[in-house]
Amino acid sequence: MLEELLNQRKALLDNPSLPLALLRQQDRRLILWCEQYPDALAAQAWTALSEHWSKTLQLELATRLNVTNVVEELLVEGTAQTACWRLAAQFTEAALPGEFPDDAEAQVWVAMAMARRGRANALPAEWQAWLQVQGGGSHTEQSLRALLDALWQSRRDGWRAWFYPMMLNLPDAHHPGMINWLAGNVDSKALVEAMGMSGAERFRPWLQELAVQGDDHSEPAGQALQQSKNEREQIQARIRHWLPRWRLLEGAPWSLFGGYWQ
Repeated sequence: MLEELLNQRKALLDNPSLPLALLRQQDRRLILWCEQYPDALAAQAWTALSEHWSKTLQLELATRLNVTNVVEELLVEGTAQTACWRLAAQFTEAALPGEFPDDAEAQVWVAMAMARRGRANALPAEWQAWLQVQGGGSHTEQSLRALLDALWQSRRDGWRAWFYPMMLNLPDAHHPGMINWLAGNVDSKALVEAMGMSGAERFRPWLQELAVQGDDHSEPAGQALQQSKNEREQIQARIRHWLPRWRLLEGAPWSLFGGYWQ
């Protein structure tokens, strides 16, 4: 039953037009099951789901239901470090793991978690600069490009995790420059995705044209147009809304009940 509930939840999150009400309904079922069968939080069903979101959900459920043995195991489990930092980045009261991780995506969550707790000055210089970009103020194209180059050099595998919060926290005037920089580093489908995530009106006519061409770019262009819509009840739009506001909110769109911020 647990595996079925988890797979149903994953299917909902994989649907870009997911209504929030369905996710909340599914999470109520999941919590009720785990309350009735707390041992399920340590079941093999979780290990079959290798995605980071499943570990984060497991930790969030165990914390919420006060299943301390599972929480303690996950906090020391090497493979769950990204999930632990991810939860700490989303909830101020979540426990902080220990060492600074090597994984590029995990480092993004570390930066968010430390900033959420007012401890950004303990981070490496490039992550402090990344947070400063998101904090407002003026930035030149040259300084932004230098930071992008530095992050890309060592963290290209997890580029979406740091690129999108950075772009969406900057004024729209900087988006074309960031997209142009990205064009030299990723394939065309990823570039189309980034244009949609930007939400900038200047990209919309081109995305609309691609969406009706009937080639390999049609589907990603259609998805990009969907991302740029302001449908707050849909998962993709909620992710785009969350990325520039993560410091002010508790939880994320993929958290239990979609977070606690609406």
